[in-house]
Amino acid sequence: MEDRKTTHVHGKKWGPWRYDARLLSLTHTARRYEVDLEQCNTSAEILDWLCQVSQRSWCSREDAGYLLAALDALLDPQAHVCSGGIEGSGFSASKYLRQQRDAE
Repeated sequence: MEDRKTTHVHGKKWGPWRYDARLLSLTHTARRYEVDLEQCNTSAEILDWLCQVSQRSWCSREDAGYLLAALDALLDPQAHVCSGGIEGSGFSASKYLRQQRDAE
């Protein structure tokens, strides 16, 4: 289990993915492909990003796995958007990420 106290630090990396705590985004450093975390408020939106990125010709399975790990660590989706397989409501990724960033 990842140490949640250091998860939301600007510049934290998961493989080729780098977290930007100011922009609230993940960027694939080699491809400069950005995932806007403020658009990850529901399980469908998170899944859409995962599918969209994994279908890119440059995205390896390892890259996709690192993206999943980053999204899991940063957003804790099972606690906030799909606990027990049930879609949650009212989750604001930008609010949550700002709170986590400011607490560190």
